[in-house]
Amino acid sequence: MKQFTKKDLKNRMLVEVRDGNRYIVVGDILMGQKGWNDLDDYTNDLFIIHEELEDCLSALDIMAVYSPLNRISLDTKDRNLFWRREKPEQLNKQEIYKSAIDIYGEKAQSDMVIEEMSELTQAISKYWRAVKEPYKWDYETIKNNIYEEIADVEIMLEQLKIMFDCDDNVDTFKKQKLQRLDECLKEKKDERKCEI
Repeated sequence: MKQFTKKDLKNRMLVEVRDGNRYIVVGDILMGQKGWNDLDDYTNDLFIIHEELEDCLSALDIMAVYSPLNRISLDTKDRNLFWRREKPEQLNKQEIYKSAIDIYGEKAQSDMVIEEMSELTQAISKYWRAVKEPYKWDYETIKNNIYEEIADVEIMLEQLKIMFDCDDNVDTFKKQKLQRLDECLKEKKDERKCEI
């Protein structure tokens, strides 16, 4: 199936976006039951332009285009499928991690591990300050910051495991430490006294 572009969209065509909602093309607007989208907000390849989340797969990316009808309908049963976006290739995380190490170097990536762990520490600290003074903070922003920093730390730790070739060793220690923690919990020891 050939690549479909924004200029190929015609009035009364039906588009389906990533989240499953459907819209009818009306000039430069996509009209649907849940509102409308401006086609100016799409790239030529029918991806939504999302400056803040440019690395994310947007729920509004156009995934399929169906033939036009002479009547207004969001149903696909009387329409022909003109185009469907192929599923994106699965990212090979290990290759990306190795490329980052090759390009930036082990020292720079080791420093980045420390930096990202520090940012996570700050995010957690800010969360607990917000718990004490909730009227001063936006919880959603603080929680999203924690999620982002956890992701950053996990990505950097994966690179660290590659640099030290220690994936199996880390798994062994994790199992041992989880077993110790489990034993402590079963004995209901004070966690501060339970060395993991």
